[in-house]
Amino acid sequence: MFEIFGPELDAVRAADPACVWTLVSSDDDDGLYVLSGFHFVDQMGYLVTERPWQGDGQLDIRVD
Repeated sequence: MFEIFGPELDAVRAADPACVWTLVSSDDDDGLYVLSGFHFVDQMGYLVTERPWQGDGQLDIRVD
């Protein structure tokens, strides 16, 4: 997982946007979610995959 600031954030910004996923915390249900794409609100960190997300729109995955 990449940090949300500094050199690690720079590396995420340089990656293919379709390969970036954001770990966020939800105020609504106190859950954690992984969202496809680059997000700023409630982010906890970023993941960069080898293969790009090719789906339509944003995918939200709840982390239990």
